[in-house]
Formats: sequence, structure tokens, C-alpha cells
Amino acid sequence: MRATVSGLRFLLILVSFNLVFPEDLPPEVLRTAQAMNVNRDLLKQSSRYTCLETITRGDIEGRKRNLKKRDVVQVDVGVGSGREIYSWPGASQFSSEDIGALIGHGLVVDGLFQTFAESIFTSGHSLVKPAGEQLIHGRPAFHFTYAASMLEEQWNINWLGSRGTVGYRGEFWVDKISFALVRLVITATDIPPSLPLQGLTIAIDYQPPTEEKALIPESALFTAVELSGKTSYDSFVFSHCHVFGAESRVENSAEELGQVVQNYEGNREILPAGLTIPVTLATTITAASARIGDPIFGYLDKAVRISSELTAPRGAELKGRIREFDKLEDVPNSYTVGLEFDELDWPGHSFSFFADVVSMEPVSGLASMVATGNTRTHNMGGAGLLTSSTTGTIWASAIPGVATFLYQNSAVLSKGFRMVWRTKKAARK
Repeated sequence: MRATVSGLRFLLILVSFNLVFPEDLPPEVLRTAQAMNVNRDLLKQSSRYTCLETITRGDIEGRKRNLKKRDVVQVDVGVGSGREIYSWPGASQFSSEDIGALIGHGLVVDGLFQTFAESIFTSGHSLVKPAGEQLIHGRPAFHFTYAASMLEEQWNINWLGSRGTVGYRGEFWVDKISFALVRLVITATDIPPSLPLQGLTIAIDYQPPTEEKALIPESALFTAVELSGKTSYDSFVFSHCHVFGAESRVENSAEELGQVVQNYEGNREILPAGLTIPVTLATTITAASARIGDPIFGYLDKAVRISSELTAPRGAELKGRIREFDKLEDVPNSYTVGLEFDELDWPGHSFSFFADVVSMEPVSGLASMVATGNTRTHNMGGAGLLTSSTTGTIWASAIPGVATFLYQNSAVLSKGFRMVWRTKKAARK
């Protein structure tokens, strides 16, 4: 099963990016123009980044729409020659194949890293309409809808060998203050009879803009509903995203991007694999205010010898981000937590690293899994009462380079929490 995006172009829309708007235009028009302009500028910087893309594939089952995982695929993603390009983590260069050909089997979709957003905000040909204000992920946001014409825009689908072209429309939200994109939803329209599908939907959530002012996805969920009602999904997580050179430009090919990234990584300091890094959290994290992408800080519990000539001193600062802090729906006062560290700094030195957590302080409420269950009693009339029970298990999600765990009976993870990480060979260019 494969879904791909190609030939993305849009019809003339609401605004031209280079027009100057008089101040007496309606606020809705000005907001739309501002949203389009801000995100067009942010997207210009996105092609300077590469990310590790982790794809969890599976089915959605039951009335509660539980996700049943099949497998997990990891690739590196970047942008070259005006399209998204991929490689296996750690490969010396990007592949000339699309992601479907690279992986070779199962449900995959591309366009999430940049192509969909670029087609809406950069091409200048998208019918965008304001739709009021809403809270999105707890943040005040302006809401917009958009539509694309199939005459100019194509989403090419290959589903179990059945091929067809669909249109799409959707909605997006931008932060009320910065106007940066927060969430983008894409819904397929005009699905042809050649495809055994009744629905295709993508929802992409974005990181807060970086210091380099780029628009980078945080996570995404792609769902496909067949005519039979069976629902499949791809869940995406984008981690360890890094700009690969302040003066680098990618102009012609995927191969050029691969070489630029390879050269850049060869010139910057990266911690070697196999180092044990003891970290104490220096940031108190509260569920009520925590947002995915918020920065967190820690410090070394003790000195770490990097080489025979260099030692990172005790107290050296570690930087990272919150990757998860979400309330579990089926378990009271419980949360899924994900913390990522990927930078070590002290005066005169700055290192990036890729690491897995190997141990965490056994504080009260911390667990890798939580058992769930409920009991129901049915009145069987003359036969008496029948009691039935169901049980299940919720596991912490697995994200490469992220310490993920379940946290119960408290909405605050206090500073002072200790973890031990071990560096690995960087799973990116």
C-alpha cells in the first residue's frame, strides 16, 4: 500500500504574497495575508534541515479507535531538487528512490515534511478562507480552511496496486501571536472508483519555530479507510532535526543535498558512541503548561571523559525538548512523558549527540506500562447476575533518542529527576 504526493500546484487564490494591503481591509483578509506570508517565509528555511523520521504502521480497531502497531520504520528525510528525499539512517547519501521504493512494502506516505505545507503557503495558488478563532493544543489560534482544484493539484495514490488521483481540501491553524503554523489537516476528495477507499486523512502538528525561523513538523497521523471499513494508519514522529549549514544551498539534486549534509556533519563536533551520560533534569515540567517542543535543560551529575584530551566537567549543561506530555484517556491522573536531550555545552565547547536512555530514577508513579481494565455486571433475570471484565495494557511509546515513560498520580515532573543516557552513532546525516 502506498500513498504519494506529486506534481503539487494550486489554482490562483485569495492573495498574492507580494501585494501591499491597505490598512482599511477587513481584519479577516489581513489575517489571511499575514498567515500566508509568515509561513511562506518559515518554509524557505525548512529545506536546510534534515530529520530522523520514525514511522509506526498498523491498524485502527474498535469503537475506541485503538492503534494496533504492526511495525516501525526509520528513515532520514530532507529536501532536494524541490522534493522530499529519503535515506536509511546512517547511509552516506540520500537515495534517488522515493520512500515507497526505498522501504519496499507496507503503507507509506510522503509530502509531510514540507511538500503539503509548501503547496499551500508558497505556491500562491490555494483558495484559503478564514474560519474564526479556536484553541488548538491549548494555544489560541486563528483557524482557516483551504481547497485545491484537481485541475491543477494532484495527489497520486497507489493502493495495493490500484492507482488513482484524488483532490484534497482541509484546514489549518496558526498561532494567534506569531502566525506560525500549528496544525495542518489534509482530507482527500473525489476518490475515483479505481481506488477501494472511502477516506484518506492526514493531520500534521508542527514544532514552534526554531531560532533559525524554520517550519518543521513534530508529528503526523495518516489514516486510510477502505470500502470494507478497515482502517490503516501511519504515525510519524520527526526527531533530532538539525540545520546542516548556515550558508549551504541545495539547488539541483538529492545527491547534492546528501553531499552537503555529509560534509557539514564531518566538520561539526559530535559526541562519540558509547559514552555514558548521567543527567539531572534542571527544568520542572507541569502538565498544565507543558507543550510539545518546549525546551528543557539538564546538567551532568559527574564529569564525562570524551577523549584522552577532553573531559566534559560536572555541571556541564544539556539541552533538549519535551517530546510528549499527554494525559491518558483511559487511566485517571496518568500521563505519557517523552524527554529528549541532544546537546552538551560548557564554556568553549558545544557537542551534539544521539543517545538512548538506559536507566531512570525510580521515582513514585514512573512506569513503562500501565494495566487497564473494567468490570461490568449484567442482570440475567432469573439466571442471576453475570459479571464480565476486560483488561488491557498501555505501554510507553518508543521514539528513537527519547526517554519515554508513563507517569501516574502527579501532573508535575520536578527538577532533580535523574536519568542515564548512552550515546550512539548519530542516526542522521
